[in-house]
Amino acid sequence: MRKILSYILALLLCVPAMAQKEALENLLIDAVSVYDSGDFARADTLLSRIHAADSTSDAACYYLALCELRQGRAASGTDLLKKAVSLDPANVWYRHILASQLVDSGDYASAAPMLESLVSDFPQAYNNPYMLTSAGDAQLSVYKDSLALSFYDRALELQPEYAPAELGRAEVMKMRGNMAGYFVSLGNIIGNSEVIPRAKNQILENIMQNLDSHTWWVWGTQIKDLISSNLKMHPDDIDANFMQMNIAFIERDTTAVIDICYNVIPLAVAQDNKEKLLQSWNIIGDLMHDRGYRKTAYQAYENALAVDPDYAPVLNNYAYYLCTEGRRLRKAERMSAITVRDNPDNATYLDTYAWILHLLKRDAEAKPYLKHAMIYGGRDSKVVLQHYADVLRALGDSLADYYQSLADQK
Repeated sequence: MRKILSYILALLLCVPAMAQKEALENLLIDAVSVYDSGDFARADTLLSRIHAADSTSDAACYYLALCELRQGRAASGTDLLKKAVSLDPANVWYRHILASQLVDSGDYASAAPMLESLVSDFPQAYNNPYMLTSAGDAQLSVYKDSLALSFYDRALELQPEYAPAELGRAEVMKMRGNMAGYFVSLGNIIGNSEVIPRAKNQILENIMQNLDSHTWWVWGTQIKDLISSNLKMHPDDIDANFMQMNIAFIERDTTAVIDICYNVIPLAVAQDNKEKLLQSWNIIGDLMHDRGYRKTAYQAYENALAVDPDYAPVLNNYAYYLCTEGRRLRKAERMSAITVRDNPDNATYLDTYAWILHLLKRDAEAKPYLKHAMIYGGRDSKVVLQHYADVLRALGDSLADYYQSLADQK
């Protein structure tokens, strides 16, 4: 096959124009077959020769562009797609692929008018929610919010519950500072039974991650309603439960936090979600200890450690509470040692371990851990500074007064 194709190429310049055109067309068919077989490098070679012999062949230009893209050469592939479109502007598929490539490459400024023209020039094929939303997204990416909104609204007219368009509409509302409209659109998404819980949770998590006191003060009720509605629709979704827990933390409703944790635990077991199971037991332990229910707190920690004996957050808190009570220091030391072994640069864990060593009268061993903690944020903590001063004082180190002064200034 290769010899035949090479022979044809060699004859191209030696035959009449009509015969040459026919030979190129036959060679193009063969090159496309090679492309379809997945041999993109060989197809690229053949199509490059055809393109060199006839630069007006839009099909050769198009398939050569696909070969370039398949081989990771996005820039040259995009340029060839643009040329194919210029050679045959009426070819809707060329324009579609070029628009998609421009979006994938992040060139929204070029993609936006092309997507818009596809919708206007070929309404039967492209006047659908997906394409209208894509056009809206491209326009929004170049800050043409009014044009973007028109595309989103058209998509929602065709399919009122089309969530991607509703999400785009929400972004326009947010960009314009129309927070009432923003929350209305988000409410439509959260209430849409066709949207999977993971997508809803991602939207809500983004809100919570960027939440500031002003937004909470003004729009806290709307945020709470969204999270509550999400949980009502998906009561067995662990992330939805945890977002409800975040609201309870913000409102300092520790009873609600504990109740949610107890609700999550069987869900986490059933869904084999080890991380959320551990977090739930840890939160219960911390809050119960804060309330003075030490036995319940320590049982919660033991439940967590039965799942993962090396879970550092529980080991650290459990060990610290034991040492502050002067109880079971050997057990506390063993647990804390695991945390610094696995997290050698965590100032909190280093401080806990060093303080336990201090209580065990092993100040010389404690000192390097606190010194290391200073490098990784310990200087910002009054507790760590105070512990370092106490250990240095126990060792008769003159730097004790210096660190005591730093602690006193906090």
